[in-house]
Amino acid sequence: MAGAKTFSDYSPSLEPRKLSSRSGYLCSADLDELHPHMMYGALMSSLDALVRSFWDVVPAIVSVRVMLLALLLPVVPIVLPLVVVERFFEMSTLFVVLAEAVFLIWLHQLRWRLNLIKTVDQRLPPAKAFDLFHRALRQVDQCAEWSNGRSPTEWLEGWFLKTPIREIKRNNLQEFFAWAFYIKYPAELEVSETEEIELMIKECEQRYQWSFPEGYSPGVRSMRINFDPIQAWYHPLWYYAAIRGLCLATRSAMKMMGFAQRTAGELAYFHRSAPSRPGLLVQNGKPVHQSQALPVVLLHGLGVGIMPYVRLIRLLAKSSECFVIELPEISQACCKSVLAPKEMADLLSMMLKAHGHEQAIFIAHSYGTFVMSWVLHFRKEIVARTALLDPVSLHLAQPDVAYNFLYRHPDNPMLKMVAHFVRWELFSAHVLMRHFYWHHNVLWKEELPPNSLVVLASHDDISNAHYIRRYLEDHQRQTSDNKLQLLWLEGFFHGGFLLSSAAQMQVLGLLGLL
Repeated sequence: MAGAKTFSDYSPSLEPRKLSSRSGYLCSADLDELHPHMMYGALMSSLDALVRSFWDVVPAIVSVRVMLLALLLPVVPIVLPLVVVERFFEMSTLFVVLAEAVFLIWLHQLRWRLNLIKTVDQRLPPAKAFDLFHRALRQVDQCAEWSNGRSPTEWLEGWFLKTPIREIKRNNLQEFFAWAFYIKYPAELEVSETEEIELMIKECEQRYQWSFPEGYSPGVRSMRINFDPIQAWYHPLWYYAAIRGLCLATRSAMKMMGFAQRTAGELAYFHRSAPSRPGLLVQNGKPVHQSQALPVVLLHGLGVGIMPYVRLIRLLAKSSECFVIELPEISQACCKSVLAPKEMADLLSMMLKAHGHEQAIFIAHSYGTFVMSWVLHFRKEIVARTALLDPVSLHLAQPDVAYNFLYRHPDNPMLKMVAHFVRWELFSAHVLMRHFYWHHNVLWKEELPPNSLVVLASHDDISNAHYIRRYLEDHQRQTSDNKLQLLWLEGFFHGGFLLSSAAQMQVLGLLGLL
């Protein structure tokens, strides 16, 4: 594979199987069959990364006071009278039950408010509709040309939750296009927008030999992320208290590693200056001072914040000035406020300037690649280089990311546990279902900065890594001067990168950070 490297340091057992495609790339049918296994692997990767990071965090929370308290607790029932101990536990139990009841009522009311559809003026403005439409169709056509690709009909049926195209009527497609290219209901469209959608439908019919009958099929449903109901399960107060405890412990660990917690407006982040060097770097006869070296900015993914990334952060901080961005809205931190894409990009620029930098190397993982898209759309001048790990922002015109993470119905207890842990957590679901604007989040191949590094896991259960690999390989062949680097992690699941120190070292080496 030209321009790509493979890595198999962490390869969970996977039975060798005959591929539907002769090319050696997995196609949609293969990925659908493997999806339960990949979801299980992704969950195990996430939990394993969490456990490994926990042992890095433990020293930060084990103090003399904590040790004394732990030793005193078993002594309390012996010293105090039994009646007092029983009374204490009765009152504690009553307090916990009342607190859970109040929290349940608050959460129920909050869920109703968060589930409300934003009005037109509250939604982010759409991109240029026809430009977005034609970019999406070019991606559809490109995907259809691959031996393992998806046909235009399969693409449309994918967005309609695998409904056969013969059941999709004209007004169903109008409803889908109104969301996809205008973020509106059909009734909210301007006359000119309705006419534009009709032109889009006619172009699709002519381009793909489709024919949509007039009318609307009530039983036909498409994925419309900003308008579909939020599906969220109740998580008890003790669960959020445990997440908060992990957050506080991680902050203590970050401080022990020399990081200082700072803010830039509403943006919270950790910062550590570059470690001192024994020698002086000289380039072109002139000394390069440490302050001139590019810092690194880490954008984490969905889950429980930065704790699973502690080991990666430790590696980064050994050689570079490091910024670690906190995204509480996707960290199960009971955070209702979400920064708009442009505001986030502006605050990241402000953060760098506050520390005397104009540019940085950005490393983004999973959901963090959406934030990376915002930066490249609104503040691309601050990006010297970027690394996208398990990217979900590429190939968003295809239905894989939306379907796999938000709409795929769990068909066994393990998948339900995965969905309950992240996908159906209220605050994370709120971000994904009410603040997800795909035209802002998508990153097109031509928008990738020079010397970008993209790291793909072969068994990613969220994005279709095999399609993204073909998409980027085509880009490598078409733009040889771009110097795009593609790292293929064979046998890895989504998030598996966080488990492999060797893979992390390889990525840092490719970025020149070792």
